[in-house]
Amino acid sequence: MNDFSNTNKTYTIVELNQAIKQALSLEFPGDIWVCGEIQDLRIPFGTKKHIYFNLAQKHHEKNEILAQIPAALFESIRFKVEVKLKENNISPSLKKDIEVRLLCKVDFYPKSGRLSLIVHDIDPAYTLGKIAQTRQKIIEELKRKGVLEKNKQRPASLVPLNIGLITSYNSAAYHDFISELKKSGFGFKVFLIDCRMQGSLAEKEIVKALKIFNSHDLDLVAITRGGGSTSDLSAFDSKPIAVEISESRFPVLSAIGHEINLSITELASNAHFKTPTKLAQHIAEKVRDYSGSLTSAFETISRKAEMLLSGNSQELEMTAGRILNSVHSYFSKHREILTESKTLIISKSTQITKLRGDFLREYQKKLAENIKSAVSAQNKILTVIEDKTALLNPKNILKRGYSLTFKNQKALKDASDLTKGDIIKTVLYKGEVISKVEE
Repeated sequence: MNDFSNTNKTYTIVELNQAIKQALSLEFPGDIWVCGEIQDLRIPFGTKKHIYFNLAQKHHEKNEILAQIPAALFESIRFKVEVKLKENNISPSLKKDIEVRLLCKVDFYPKSGRLSLIVHDIDPAYTLGKIAQTRQKIIEELKRKGVLEKNKQRPASLVPLNIGLITSYNSAAYHDFISELKKSGFGFKVFLIDCRMQGSLAEKEIVKALKIFNSHDLDLVAITRGGGSTSDLSAFDSKPIAVEISESRFPVLSAIGHEINLSITELASNAHFKTPTKLAQHIAEKVRDYSGSLTSAFETISRKAEMLLSGNSQELEMTAGRILNSVHSYFSKHREILTESKTLIISKSTQITKLRGDFLREYQKKLAENIKSAVSAQNKILTVIEDKTALLNPKNILKRGYSLTFKNQKALKDASDLTKGDIIKTVLYKGEVISKVEE
């Protein structure tokens, strides 16, 4: 069994924490510079203006936290820090994932045993440098993969009237862009996807918008915002956005509005402009140039057509003159031949007509004689037929004492067709007799 009789002094929690605080004060008597990445940023609402966050150190290759410590920026120092950031073209508001170098006091609160850093100042140059380093690494990687040049190879539309617009709706950039297109007087169709243009969600929303537009039929895609500080524009130094631009079926034009350094988005774009207005003017100018080229082409075609028609008209007149002369010459040469042919035709026609007339008159005479002879022969035949017909006339037969007997208006040929009581009619040469059969 262990012997604890010789154990050193036993500390209460208060004593232990006070001892720790004194030890830290001896080790860190004044402010020290600490570098790290801002995580878990908390800005309370209401009257309190203090900012709380964790200052973390990450693995240089893996995205994992190796160590972190709580930090606080109190209201009394916050204004000073924000002014310094703004003067150095950095967003005055601290942001998550930004690497900073802070002048801090190491503080240990004995009551809770909590160790933290109290921020007294910031080194803007360090933050700018880290942003620049990260940005340069991304640019070098994208250059190696050919991402930054791919969209520049997309052929530009001659008449870019159908435009996909990625910006924040109702922002100054949106109104400047739309207003400039309207002033041009051309019939643009603008399809807007409203996106956040700064902050942690900007990258995701812009990538999604590019994917949506890539499945539609457009002439180009425009990404625009109205400028801002370096950290405000940090979302546009994005590898995913650059990759999505390189995969776009359409030219992607950008106007981020930052005149010092081009963002990675602008470097990957087909073309980039300083302001939304300049971008809209460029698009309108392309349509105007095309319209002007059409007008010029129409005038050139009209002018050449007039020249061609004028030349053809003169050639046609000359050709018509040559044809007319040839016709006159032809008819002049053949006039005598035609006259002789006409005389010969008339003479031959007269002779033929005379010969045909004599033939017709002789034929008419013979025809008349033949008709007269044929009529006489037919008359004789008719006389013979009439005589025969007279002999066969029933009246002549009846006149010789014969009679005709009818039953029911049918001639009676056989007495067996009669029965007792039948009524019959007997026709004589003169008159008729109605009889009743008795036997």
